[in-house]
Amino acid sequence: MKPVAQKRTSDVLELAQFTIVKRRKITDPCRSVNISPRIPAAPPTAPPAPPPEKTDSDKPPVYKRDRIYYFDHGDMIVQSEKTVFRVHREKLLKLGGIFGELLSLPPPVDQEDESYIDGVPVCPLFGTKPHDVRYLMAYAYDKLRPTIKNEKFASLHWGSAVSLLHLSHMFDLVSVRTLVIDAFKLVFPSRFSSILAFPALAGIKPDDRELFLRTYPLQAINLFRRYNLTSLLPMAYYRAAQLDIADIVAGVVCADGTRVTIPSSDVITIMEGRELLRRSRRTVSLRYLNDYLDDNEPEPPSPDCLNTSSRFTGDTCAQFLVKVVSDFNSSGYMDSKTDVLNMLPTNAHDIFELNLCGDCFDKVSTEISGGLVRNWKKLPSYFGWKDWKEITEAQKSEDKRYED
Repeated sequence: MKPVAQKRTSDVLELAQFTIVKRRKITDPCRSVNISPRIPAAPPTAPPAPPPEKTDSDKPPVYKRDRIYYFDHGDMIVQSEKTVFRVHREKLLKLGGIFGELLSLPPPVDQEDESYIDGVPVCPLFGTKPHDVRYLMAYAYDKLRPTIKNEKFASLHWGSAVSLLHLSHMFDLVSVRTLVIDAFKLVFPSRFSSILAFPALAGIKPDDRELFLRTYPLQAINLFRRYNLTSLLPMAYYRAAQLDIADIVAGVVCADGTRVTIPSSDVITIMEGRELLRRSRRTVSLRYLNDYLDDNEPEPPSPDCLNTSSRFTGDTCAQFLVKVVSDFNSSGYMDSKTDVLNMLPTNAHDIFELNLCGDCFDKVSTEISGGLVRNWKKLPSYFGWKDWKEITEAQKSEDKRYED
């Protein structure tokens, strides 16, 4: 018997690489038809999917610290849009209103959630603008008031007053609202004042003043309508009536391209009132001078007149006054203006004083001042109200509804 050489495993593997495998019968039921099994190839390995991109909602919010009211030792953050104000809790509590209610609640326990920024609790003020909140913080820290006072007179800080009025209604800040209304009365009084014709306004840059003087009466009307400040509306209408007709009707384009307009109903009210103001200049404010010229033989204004001639014109007091009124008529001064609450210009006042004796000057000045007061009393009637009493009662009702 011949010895049989044993095949090496390597030889078998080498043969398998170069020869076709013969079919063989297998007992697997799935293979009983003598079909050579095909081992499926492994699918190609797919490249790893990139990590999902973070959306804006996944990214941590980016906040901007206010340039003035962000104190490192502040214990409360007030948020307006993306601007944060890090301030002191006790300053907010003094404002009252919604701040008193919110800050009386215990702060959230988890300092990692959205209720905290830099470990400090956050009070978000939804629907506000950062510049409005900055004025509120200035008020809370006693850095700015809507009324600016000096040794001569008080003036209205427009930007502060507008912002504080918005926020006082939004957050129920009763004391702030009262303070702001008093400030607005400096320019839109509801009682007669010797400076009512002078719009004492502060906080306006010199380069912006010309445009501002065209827009603020229209802004005031919209503001007072929105917050039911009826007592301030007559003077707001009066201020608007001094504008050019084009500004009243079409509005005024601001530096940022926006246009300040008022509702058509207010346009009609102002235009009708404007005509009544113009007529009242002759029939109310300057009625004394108008009637003086109608006399056939004008007498001196004062019965105590010395009837001497002026050293400047050579005219007596009566003769001088006749010439002045004639000039007022020919120049249109009596009928062309609507500023019926203004006294005579300074130069006219000086001319009267130089050319009238002391008694006649006092008489004429008193009569002109009386005409101004009479026109003040009639002012509401030019814009659709009966009198100031009706306006005062309407404002009391609005104030009571707000406080309740």
